[in-house]
Amino acid sequence: MKKFISFILTGALIYACIFAFFGCGRNETDIYTVMDKLCLHYSENFEQTAKHTLISGETAPAGYVKWSAEKFGRLYTGLYEAPACFPLITAYAIRLPSDESGFEIHAVRCQNRSDTDEVAALLQKRIKKISSSEIKEYAPESFEMYYAGSEIFIYRDTVYLLATPDNAAAKKLIRKYS
Repeated sequence: MKKFISFILTGALIYACIFAFFGCGRNETDIYTVMDKLCLHYSENFEQTAKHTLISGETAPAGYVKWSAEKFGRLYTGLYEAPACFPLITAYAIRLPSDESGFEIHAVRCQNRSDTDEVAALLQKRIKKISSSEIKEYAPESFEMYYAGSEIFIYRDTVYLLATPDNAAAKKLIRKYS
């Protein structure tokens, strides 16, 4: 009987270790930390970059500016209204170009992994919008360096829009810090 109980307890311990190791109950990094790491990687003037990163939520971490759902929607659709998929979003951080570095990154965390396709479709509208804008005319070097290779990247429950000089490096950083 003691061997049987010992066997059961050993099995339960092994199961608990496997459960903990493979992330069931893992505490993911918040998207603001990931955004900070990405901005730091791509901008020599991180302090200026952080001031132009936009977030949702009750309180904004230092260096972030809070946006409303309507302002968030305007960025993607051109309409000053919350997008239909906004209730699926738990948090977002957006770095827009406002300094000489020119890159753009969006991180939008969804309630569930199953919501990422709908949010990705919204971010795809931003790519379409920036690809047909004045960037080509007024800053062709920025367009070629950042926007021509814009892409959507889904990692876990977060959708990223990457318009950077090296999206492969950005994906690597996202995987490392998420």
